[in-house]
Amino acid sequence: MAEHNDIGKRGEVLARELLLRKGYWIEAENWRSGKAEVDLIVRQDELLIFVEVKTRSSTRWGEPGEFLKPAQIAMLSRAANAYMALTHHDWEVRFDLIEVVLHAGGREEVRHHEDAFFPGW
Repeated sequence: MAEHNDIGKRGEVLARELLLRKGYWIEAENWRSGKAEVDLIVRQDELLIFVEVKTRSSTRWGEPGEFLKPAQIAMLSRAANAYMALTHHDWEVRFDLIEVVLHAGGREEVRHHEDAFFPGW
């Protein structure tokens, strides 16, 4: 597996662990609808949360969240719509971003941004 795939998978593991510690319920991981994928779908009471995880090995070229582009947000929106239709979801929704930086030397930085973006439906 390519190194960038390993970095991304490690970031998703750290994000999942953080959400579990915060008391979120994991509904789905790497949920796909066509070409669109949601890294994590979680619940907190009646709130359904679609989580995008962005992981980098440094911040030399910018923070991880800066790499979340409008086209990817549009794809997340399509996947979220598909998931809500499939599950007959009628609760409140939120879109979160978790940034993970895997620094040299093994230090890991994980930042959870609630309600980070809201795609146009």
